[in-house]
Amino acid sequence: MDLSSAVKNLIYIDPFWGHIALGLQKVYNNDLVPTACAAIVGMDIKLYFNENFWNTLTDKQRVGLVQHELGHVCLFHLIHMGDYPDKELFNIAADMTINQYIDPDYLPGKCIL
Repeated sequence: MDLSSAVKNLIYIDPFWGHIALGLQKVYNNDLVPTACAAIVGMDIKLYFNENFWNTLTDKQRVGLVQHELGHVCLFHLIHMGDYPDKELFNIAADMTINQYIDPDYLPGKCIL
């Protein structure tokens, strides 16, 4: 399943997240991130996915990963990260928060809860 198919599936299982995903650029970038990330790029928000990591996931986990990155966008984590001196700790707390909203069947086995 590619990114487009994951977004399409997300539209069916959770139209709120799927609708938001439609408005954002989603790209593979193996050099930028080891797994995935959401980033503000100029006036845009982009979702980056490491294709090598993507290919290790099940179809459900791929949909969950897209939903997870959208959670960072919708909960304003990209904006508020700069308010905290320990960025790594902030990201862990943000990941834990987001993962509470995602069906466990859609999360990888080693995610933070």
